[in-house]
Amino acid sequence: QLLAKGIPTRAIVKDYDTAVRILGEDEVKRRDSMLEIVVGDPVNDEEFLGRVIRGCGAVVSASETKRKTKLFDLLPWRLFSMRNDSVEQWCWNDLTHPYFVHYKMQQKIVRFAEEHLVKKIVRVSDRHVGFSSLNIVTILYNLVSSMCVKYQCLGEDVIRNSTVSSMILRPGRLVDEERNATNVFVQVDSSGILDQSARISSTDLAGLVVASVQTQQNDKSRNDKTTEERSYTIGTRWVDQNSSNDKLRYKRSKSKDSRNAEDCILGLKHDMFAPIFEEKRRKEMNLSTLRPYASGVGMVVYTPLLLLFKFLLVLSKHQLLEWLIFPMNILRVGLKYSLL
Repeated sequence: QLLAKGIPTRAIVKDYDTAVRILGEDEVKRRDSMLEIVVGDPVNDEEFLGRVIRGCGAVVSASETKRKTKLFDLLPWRLFSMRNDSVEQWCWNDLTHPYFVHYKMQQKIVRFAEEHLVKKIVRVSDRHVGFSSLNIVTILYNLVSSMCVKYQCLGEDVIRNSTVSSMILRPGRLVDEERNATNVFVQVDSSGILDQSARISSTDLAGLVVASVQTQQNDKSRNDKTTEERSYTIGTRWVDQNSSNDKLRYKRSKSKDSRNAEDCILGLKHDMFAPIFEEKRRKEMNLSTLRPYASGVGMVVYTPLLLLFKFLLVLSKHQLLEWLIFPMNILRVGLKYSLL
């Protein structure tokens, strides 16, 4: 979609052949003058990331990791550590951990973006960041995915606290089906909060990313707006105009909906609630390390273990009494027969 809009694109891939197969060899050749495919690992190679970002007007960060939680990740001194960088001490050789992908790499992107005067950062985040840290879905998701939501949240804070204009997208569940443009609209919500059933196609999400990139090209200068006006964190989903559930659920939602992504993004500039939500998020950033993500996971993991330990302790006490009573009975019987 970036190429279709005439936007020169530099794409980072880990495997060139896979990228060509997905895009199509003919398409790559046809767009050769506008498309630059760069092979490398931005998580592991910091200098590579800096070279790629140099000269770009906008950066789109859509990094993802599928690392599953390992048993030793849940050791209490690791799980409850107050230091965000403590992961580096025990997981330095596993760069698929969300700490490196969702948090550490966003720090690098922001640093290089500020250094090379990039005008906008677009980050595709996770809808679970908008949920409470003690929400059961968030807890279970963190439990199985190496505290993924925690590091997505910290990554958002890094981008939001930068001097670069930003657009953070929290999409609903991604689906491959095409949207019925007659009845189903794309909706963006400046609160950044979505319900569990929210969904959107990858095509429409890509359209929002492209529209976000296009808006920075139309800005007259980098400092002509306040940070609250230039940066947004939005949730995005489909809304079916014929669905009574959607009408009821989003009736009082402070959101904008449209048939296309461009109108949604442009509508944010006239959203009176967006600056309020952004200011609220900035005030909460200093408390980001105190959000009890670890406490929620810890309750699920350690409460059953404590109950099991208590049960075994009570059982062992009874067993210990039986072991003491048995020899005493034998001794008593022996003394009785010796006296006889």
